[in-house]
Amino acid sequence: MSSTFRRAAALAVALFPLLGLALRAVLGGRVAPELALGVFYLCALPAVVMLGLSKGGFSGIGMVSTPLVALVLPPLQAAAILLPIILLQDALSCWVYRRNWDFWNLKVMLAGAVLGVGAAWLFAAHVSDGMIRLVVGLIALGFVAYAFVT
Repeated sequence: MSSTFRRAAALAVALFPLLGLALRAVLGGRVAPELALGVFYLCALPAVVMLGLSKGGFSGIGMVSTPLVALVLPPLQAAAILLPIILLQDALSCWVYRRNWDFWNLKVMLAGAVLGVGAAWLFAAHVSDGMIRLVVGLIALGFVAYAFVT
């Protein structure tokens, strides 16, 4: 992937959530439920497409999916909505690569997964939605900065 494409993608990833935050500030609580549902689908559909593209080989583009849905929902609810989609994609990937796997890799990744799930549970149970939004935003900005540096 060329560095120009990486930088353009990183800039798009940085600007799209800022547009959503600006719209949220302008509209505030004056949005009808039907329009709010439309805004949800406007954010959720591209997020799901980006998840699919990231599983299909465009690595990095999937990192914007959770922050994108978190623009219209609380971040934990956004992650919970996207989790079944990610699990189905991973199950399909496991089926496709069922004959090409290594037990050592599974053992190493499973230990990290157990620790990560435990840390995420503690984090989600004791931290407010606003703090989670801040952390998700900082991680996204870190990825954008990393894309510009490399």
